[in-house]
Amino acid sequence: MKSNSSLKWPFILMTGMLIISLSGLGFTLSRHKNQDAIKGSVVKIIRNGRQYKLYFNGKPYFVKGAGGDTHLNVLKKSGGNSIRTWGADNASKILKEADAKGLTVTLGLWLRHESNFDYSNKVAVQKQDEKILSYVRKYKNAPALLDWGLGNEIELHDNPANSQMWKAVNYLAGEIKKIDPNHPVMTVVAGINKKKIDAIKKYYPNIDVLGVNSYGPALTMAQRLKKLGWVKPYMLTEFGPVGWWESPKASWGAPIEANSTVKEGRYLSDYETAVASHKTQCLGSYVFLWGHKFEQTDTWFSMFLPKSEATLGPVDAMTNAWTGKSPKNHVPEIISFQSDAGLMKVNAGSVHHAKVVARDLDQDSLCYKWEIRSEKPLKGKKETQLYTQDIIHRKGNELIFKSPEKVGGYRLFVYVFDGKGKAATANVPFYVK
Repeated sequence: MKSNSSLKWPFILMTGMLIISLSGLGFTLSRHKNQDAIKGSVVKIIRNGRQYKLYFNGKPYFVKGAGGDTHLNVLKKSGGNSIRTWGADNASKILKEADAKGLTVTLGLWLRHESNFDYSNKVAVQKQDEKILSYVRKYKNAPALLDWGLGNEIELHDNPANSQMWKAVNYLAGEIKKIDPNHPVMTVVAGINKKKIDAIKKYYPNIDVLGVNSYGPALTMAQRLKKLGWVKPYMLTEFGPVGWWESPKASWGAPIEANSTVKEGRYLSDYETAVASHKTQCLGSYVFLWGHKFEQTDTWFSMFLPKSEATLGPVDAMTNAWTGKSPKNHVPEIISFQSDAGLMKVNAGSVHHAKVVARDLDQDSLCYKWEIRSEKPLKGKKETQLYTQDIIHRKGNELIFKSPEKVGGYRLFVYVFDGKGKAATANVPFYVK
């Protein structure tokens, strides 16, 4: 008995230690599994009849988003809840910052455009796929991830019905879903037409959401999608002012840009008509551009001014759209902007006058800034040339200036500031003959 007892206790002790060890191992594995579940977001699209709804971590989620990754505090304060990128550059930083501010991210996965990439080249396509899937593996558990933005306007400038292109994207979307079943795949196109939509329906069944970039025709996007037979969910992924390619032009071809007050009305009407009124299929939108960039002019799509970082009317418009309330401090409004050089061909060195009439609903004191800039950037430069030497006399909302000596296209800009972080802007092209 003594001998048997002495054998039992080591066995019991070893068995207990093994149970504790296995239990600990099980706890560790379970804990890591739960951490992954908590760490990564889960996004689903639920269909009920003809209606689609997006769910983020189990809760209904309508996208009130902006294209860009800057000014996130202003976005959050304005009622926005999501941002969209076009590629995965700096994705770790962007996803982390968005999560810290309670925002989600449509993470762009940049695909080569069909106009300069052969989608029938299997080796090239495979190389692109490998790069994209590496991003998916890396970021699929990011808490702020909303969906994958697989490609942006890849069909632009060439054949929007290219079957090889859409088959390649369809395959890649399927591979993404195998790696990450918790986030939808959205592909963004440049406008819509019958050939494009028919090709996507036929060759790209793996698409979850169709993203549409639309400017001038945005107001009728929902009706046109219905007419073209699109039955899946969609988002308006870029919208704003009428594009420079759609705008009326001066006699020498320079597009005429609307002032920021006119743009403010356009942003709001596009959202209300194309997005808020069509929640059966529309999952939300991303306004363009939440930040500043040069595209045709310094101000065409910019919702913020460079350097001053002042917000323009479109930010007020989206605040109104997202929250249902106007901001406490309003942007200045431009009532009129005129110059005797505007839309004219003028002599080199000739003297001209300009005047802007603006008002501020908050009765803030307004100040003005004037600039003359070249129509196009100099070769190798990203910015247009500034002609400070041609400003003769400034007096508040009026300006005396002379036209530059060099033949070519120019623009006269005016900026109106309220001194509290809000601004308005307008410009007019002129040509030195």
